Amino acid sequence: MIDVSSWAKLSLPELELASSELIKPHADVFIPQLLHEISTWTWTTNCIDFVRMNCATNPHNQVYYRLTMCVPRASLVGNQLEYGQLTPLILLAYRRHHGRLYKTWQACQALHLVMEPHLYSALHHPLLQHTRTHPQLPELTQHMLAKTGPCSPQLARSSNIVDIDDWDRV
Repeated sequence: MIDVSSWAKLSLPELELASSELIKPHADVFIPQLLHEISTWTWTTNCIDFVRMNCATNPHNQVYYRLTMCVPRASLVGNQLEYGQLTPLILLAYRRHHGRLYKTWQACQALHLVMEPHLYSALHHPLLQHTRTHPQLPELTQHMLAKTGPCSPQLARSSNIVDIDDWDRV
């Protein structure tokens, strides 16, 4: 596994560059190891507490958190659909290693702290409550509703969230 412990003090652009150069070429090995590491974190239904308990004093976990939440997914995994922007990596870690379905996270407080920002906004956009065909919905939300682009059945992977209403259905 790539030793990321020295990356704790990197700025976001430096972290993005490091992940692009050192992780992306080995994403097929690194990402499963990253998921395993995250799966060892203490789980709680309050995502603020989840992040605080697992990352506040642990620089190693802070790097993993920043990699999953802040670094653009293409810089981390390239074009691997299984781990693309439709995949909530922290949630996937618990799904793979503990069998916790994505939908069990939906009631968690401060979910935006553990879900990639573009995916979170696609699933929780305020306009979704009023209409599902509004042209001002984020592009990712429109793809999810129309099942086009990365959400098409041909491209969907079991790790992806492609259905706004049922996060575990592919």
